[in-house]
Amino acid sequence: MPKIYHRRLLSLATLPEAKSFTELGYNEHNEDVSPIEIGDGGKQTECLMSNLEADTLLLHLLIGLDNRHKIILMLQILRESGYEISHEDCAKVVCLSRSIYMLELKNLRNKAKKFIQSEQ
Repeated sequence: MPKIYHRRLLSLATLPEAKSFTELGYNEHNEDVSPIEIGDGGKQTECLMSNLEADTLLLHLLIGLDNRHKIILMLQILRESGYEISHEDCAKVVCLSRSIYMLELKNLRNKAKKFIQSEQ
């Protein structure tokens, strides 16, 4: 198991809290009730579309990966998000030596680059 600070491990282990659609800001017609800033020049909509495109790209990438590469990608996302997980700990999670893990990580990055370039 990777060495993660206990507070971070606890934040990963908690279950999400259930909320009703009205609490999330949806009315009966499934329209977003939150106000859209008309005078922002479309920045709010552009940001929303950018986030949606990034999520869609990640999902399409995940579909094409095997389980080991999905785990490696998840560990890299956690590392980039600030979790202090070493490459040695990541290698232990997927039962690889550090050198083999680094080769797998390099292969995953190449796959991701090719996928992103083909999507553009």
